[in-house]
Amino acid sequence: MSTTMALGLRAVAADRNGAALARRPRSRVVHIVPPGPLTPSGRFLPLAARTVANESLKRLQVEFTPLPDLQAAGLRFCRHCTATSALPPSLGVAVQIPDVPSEGTMDDFRDAIRTAYGHLTPADLLTAARWCRTVEECHQLGTVASVLFGPAQATKDPVRHELENTINGRRRALNTAALSPEEKADRAADRDEELRQARLAAESRRLATAADRVESRAARGAYLMPHERDLIVRRPA
Repeated sequence: MSTTMALGLRAVAADRNGAALARRPRSRVVHIVPPGPLTPSGRFLPLAARTVANESLKRLQVEFTPLPDLQAAGLRFCRHCTATSALPPSLGVAVQIPDVPSEGTMDDFRDAIRTAYGHLTPADLLTAARWCRTVEECHQLGTVASVLFGPAQATKDPVRHELENTINGRRRALNTAALSPEEKADRAADRDEELRQARLAAESRRLATAADRVESRAARGAYLMPHERDLIVRRPA
């Protein structure tokens, strides 16, 4: 058994290996079509074209990547095209990605990742990150990014950092979406309390700084106004 890689990652890899991402005009379903010729305009697939699931869908218009966040755009991938049997880890590349650590070693896992996705760029993975549907897919994409490009902290590449931030943001959003109403209310209350404590700490620091200035003036024999003397009395411990 091998790891089922994130759909967005498989779709981007297929696209970069020559597949077309296409949909019927006005349809919200995006299909994946193996490499092949386009019509002379370059905007459509021939009527005889078939998807990776071996379906003939007649008139399909090519979608040029990078596509936006599919959910935000009101689009989704075809369930037939994205079944594991139809869309392998990387279209046109014979590779098995072992489970870690139950199967194989970390070296085997890294080698399989590089074989399947070594041709992708941080920008490609950024597109895949916007298509993550689950927290587990976010974790997978983060692992692949680390294997291919190293940790984000070790590079100054802005796209690599954007990729890291997008993966983390997507994971947080998916985690939040999965919470019950009660859990969301608890988190909101926790955030409000954290903000209240932060405001109190900031006010305490402001008063301490002001008291330091007043005490310094008093040490030099300066006259203190009543509110300044009161400030020393009220100085935070």
